[in-house]
Amino acid sequence: MTSKDILQRVFPLYSINKELMEYFQLQLVLGCDEVNAYLDKRKFSKEILDLFRIGYCPDAQTVYDFVLSRGWSEQSLQDNGFWSILDDNSIIVKFENRLMFPFSDVDGTVYGFSGRVLHDDKISNKYVNTSNCIVYNKGLIVYGFREALLLNKNNIDRWILVEGNADVLSMFQAGFTTTVACAGTAITEHHIRLLSRYSKDFVLLLDNDDAGKKATIRVSEIIGNLHLNWQIASLEGTKDVDEAIREGKTHLIQQSLG
Repeated sequence: MTSKDILQRVFPLYSINKELMEYFQLQLVLGCDEVNAYLDKRKFSKEILDLFRIGYCPDAQTVYDFVLSRGWSEQSLQDNGFWSILDDNSIIVKFENRLMFPFSDVDGTVYGFSGRVLHDDKISNKYVNTSNCIVYNKGLIVYGFREALLLNKNNIDRWILVEGNADVLSMFQAGFTTTVACAGTAITEHHIRLLSRYSKDFVLLLDNDDAGKKATIRVSEIIGNLHLNWQIASLEGTKDVDEAIREGKTHLIQQSLG
């Protein structure tokens, strides 16, 4: 496949993702009781939702009717990793009834999405992501990277690593605007190398549970092997950054960051 062939395949998929993002943003404005309750619980401001271009994915049929109205082919929608169409023509939309987080380049190009459930009742997959495809590779994505560079004009003093996309929004809203997370995958050397182009200093502020502690050890080893600077920030008396912020304990985060 030539470079021209690749570009001809890629550009339509970026266009689809952009229009889907704008459609999800509209659905968020229109709202529903469940999504409004979730946003009230997380206390996200309109400014933060607009900065991160957050949206809402309704039921599968509604999304399907929208994309047909835009003249897209079913094959294109499968190619961009958004959904699957089975042999019986039934549709699987993995993002149905989820809050939508677009993954973007600094220039705003939309690679794909992450969708979060609107409740936490024993859900094993709180986040689901666009399937790996020609325009999206979760191993290359850092969530919050675009927004951090925009707000800080590329002048990053240090990176603060957290676990979830919603945690990134909470941290930005609390004033910690160099916070990032990875897109549904473990933090890798590639992620750290990408971030280190802008700052050599990292703070690990992962969840205060067994999984978070194990991830902290692993990531600190990656950063250390790259001869970068790192510190571990521990939140005592609270589960994670989101809980601390919602309970009015932002000072604990500030203290842990030093």
